[in-house]
This record gives sequence, structure tokens and C-alpha cells, in this order.
Amino acid sequence: MSTILMTFAGHWTFNPHEYRYDMTVYAQLTVDGKPVDSYEDYELAAIVDTACRGVAVPITIDDEKSSSTYSYLMIRVYSNQPSNEMFVLQCYRPSTNEVLPLWGIDPISFVADGVEGTPSSPMLLSLNKRHKADVNGDGLIDVADLNCIINVILVRESGNSFITTADVDGDGQVDITDINGVINAILNSH
Repeated sequence: MSTILMTFAGHWTFNPHEYRYDMTVYAQLTVDGKPVDSYEDYELAAIVDTACRGVAVPITIDDEKSSSTYSYLMIRVYSNQPSNEMFVLQCYRPSTNEVLPLWGIDPISFVADGVEGTPSSPMLLSLNKRHKADVNGDGLIDVADLNCIINVILVRESGNSFITTADVDGDGQVDITDINGVINAILNSH
């Protein structure tokens, strides 16, 4: 039996034929509250633990009635369980070779044949630039950010929405050096 490895956006790979169920997510990336004009430099994927379970396809609609154009992303997310599996959305930017944190979104519960968002009202995913020590994305660097990192270290659950942002120093691990990074940022801000 041969395996077909599907590469969609370039950064993530997966084989949708390995999964029995799917659901659809409609999303739109925003920066400073405005929709991203072009998805050429952004790749969005659904991730369970570290495994890719779906990659976004950009869709552009020309609305002849209003003479306008709008874009959104459609992601088919795959699983072998009809429910009770959590996934997170991650954004990769090829020009900088980095995974960017998405703000204001919790892990999503997979539901077979489910839908999150719609083409006319997609989920809004914020790529606002924040200080790397602002782990929880509330605009402040404080004890709440330390608590997020400690929770990731102690619990190590795959559905934790702060796994990506808790890696303050960007070394691929969440550990004491990330706690020190937040402490230094708190001390330097006062």
C-alpha cells in the first residue's frame, strides 16, 4: 500500500485520505482590525498536537452588485473521531519563516460535518503585532502572562491555546527561560 502525502500551502503536509471525518472552517486574517489584502504570504493550518489536520485555501469573491471584492479562507479539518478532539489554527509566514500567533481565538472542538464561521461572516483571526511577552494577548505584560506559561509547563495539554505564544524566546520549548523573558519585560516596563 502506498502513502500519498498531500502538500497544500508549502509549510504543512498531511494526507486527508487517512481520516474518516471532516468539518469546515471559514476564516479571515486581520491586521490592526483590517482584513489581509492578499494571502500570498500567509498559510493557515488546523493543528492537533503537532499534526497538521487541514490547510486553508484562499477564496476571493467578486461581488458585481456592490462592485467590491472580498477574500476569506476555507479550511477542511480532518479527524478519525466524530467529536471530542480539539484543534488550533496556526498561521505561517513564508517570507519570515515563522509561525505567527493568532490572537483572540480559543482551541476549536472538532465536530464531524460541523461548520465554524460562514463565507459571509468568517471567523476573524487577528495577527496584530504584540510584545512577545504578552502571552495571553490582552495588551499587558503582567502576572497573568506568567500564569499562562506556568500552566503550559505544568499541564502540557495539546488544546492549550497559549502553547504557541508561551514560547517567548522562540526556541521551540516552553520552559523557565520563557518565564524569565516575561519577568524581564515586566521589570523593564516599570
